[in-house]
Amino acid sequence: MCRLLSLTSYLLLSLVLGCGTPTSESLEQIPLFPYQKGALWGFADDSCKMCISPQYEAVGLFREKIARVKIKDKYGFIKNNNQIVIPPEYDWAWDCADNRILAQQAGKWGYLNAQGKKVVPFQYAKLEKFIEGIALAQKEPEGKWGALNNEGDTVIPFEYDELSAPEAGKCKAGKAGKFGFIDLKGKTVVPFQYNRYVQASGGRITFREGDAFGVADEAGKVIVKPVFDKIEPFRYGIAFAQKGRQWGAIDIQGNEVVPFSYDFIFPMSESYARIEKNRKIGFIDKAGKVFIEPRFEQAEDFKEGIAIVMDKKQPCLLHEENKMLQPLAYPTCRSFSQGLAVVTNGSKSGYINQKGALVIPLKYDIARDFEHGLAYTERNGKKGFINLKGKEFWE
Repeated sequence: MCRLLSLTSYLLLSLVLGCGTPTSESLEQIPLFPYQKGALWGFADDSCKMCISPQYEAVGLFREKIARVKIKDKYGFIKNNNQIVIPPEYDWAWDCADNRILAQQAGKWGYLNAQGKKVVPFQYAKLEKFIEGIALAQKEPEGKWGALNNEGDTVIPFEYDELSAPEAGKCKAGKAGKFGFIDLKGKTVVPFQYNRYVQASGGRITFREGDAFGVADEAGKVIVKPVFDKIEPFRYGIAFAQKGRQWGAIDIQGNEVVPFSYDFIFPMSESYARIEKNRKIGFIDKAGKVFIEPRFEQAEDFKEGIAIVMDKKQPCLLHEENKMLQPLAYPTCRSFSQGLAVVTNGSKSGYINQKGALVIPLKYDIARDFEHGLAYTERNGKKGFINLKGKEFWE
């Protein structure tokens, strides 16, 4: 929950506050973190020494040496010496990524570079983030969809009723009620002969015909006739499928590789998928081989090599490396993120490491997962970020 931070005067943005008067060059090397004081936000270094005093309504994290700030309900960007790079004149702006900033001004969307130059004109009703080098766009509300490169050139013409973000070099597209796939230059690679339930993955097309699902190659040749009640996308050469009330898996030729004997198979995560049978949960690996037979009352996906499971009413860490079960002293635990996991006992939450040791005390009313070295927390009416060592960036 990274929120952009506050100010009473636009001129305050140009001041370098706190941290003495370091040079721009030295400040470039100092990692800064959002710091909250009252209703305002600033930035501190990793020792909580104030470098930019709280003065903004909201702030983002530093990305590519600049950070979003919010002043009088408008967004701009500063360097970590508090110098304005992009004036606060935008209704919304995302963090900088690959020297591009997606922003909205006067109801229209466009892109800036990190220096504030408008590289994609602010003329689009809808504009998405760049994925695989293209950004989906719509010129007018309810209009046709196309796509741009990062210089604003049209690379997929604006002629599609629906257009999905690219995956592995292909975009699902809809036109005149039919769906197919195009490449990143707009060339048709899967014919427009399917309904909207078509998916492309792993060199195969899964499609729906009536109430049943089948598999075709990318040229449209049917490999598996529509006999399944559901087929998930192919990953690692297999696809989970449902036949009647039972789930199993097939390979790209349609051969059964996981028997249709499970009540449900969850999507793959870190090369493993949860399987459920008779209200017990286990795991299969990416080849479809059983890793652990269904035995747990509850189980989460593997994250960072560890799954949180409930074994005989006991919360445990299940380590992928050796299948070791490690009992936990806490009734609830979330999945790991950046080496730490949120645990809760009663109304208070803290964080454990991958050995199950409590490294950040149970003192927070709200504790979120870590991302980019920070986690949002709330304690006794105060709120803000903590780092991986538990340092609180607030007053």
